[in-house]
Amino acid sequence: GLIPTTRVPMGKENKFNAVCGNFFYALMNQYDKELRTLNLAEEDTLVLGRLIYTLGVVLHCAGNSPLAPNMGKTLLDFVRVFTDIYVLDEYVKQSILFSTSIVAQISPVAAMTAEIYPQIMDIRLWAEELLTEAISADTTKTCCLCS
Repeated sequence: GLIPTTRVPMGKENKFNAVCGNFFYALMNQYDKELRTLNLAEEDTLVLGRLIYTLGVVLHCAGNSPLAPNMGKTLLDFVRVFTDIYVLDEYVKQSILFSTSIVAQISPVAAMTAEIYPQIMDIRLWAEELLTEAISADTTKTCCLCS
């Protein structure tokens, strides 16, 4: 009889690793610059949510890059600023949770315990507060937020 053979996929070099920092840091550059047309924290929350989500996607794509741990720490510092704002748009909250989960996925264990542990714990406490508030407010919204 014939013995079925399986093909092992050949790995490819991730060419994005060489330029990932150019995308990531360019998106974060001057986010806090005051413009008359853009107010990320208060009025233009959709843009803020998209920015945080996009930074998470870029970080995910750069997961094996030597720059990824530093990019992850920078992203945590960035989103931590917005967790101090009491009233945040739901999309921004979801984007923060998404980007934080990406940082946790790509970070080496050593970095998780030493470098970014305080930021991760702060965001974890913030997420627990979100869930507590959501549970006491409305179960439908809680289900949507948790999904």
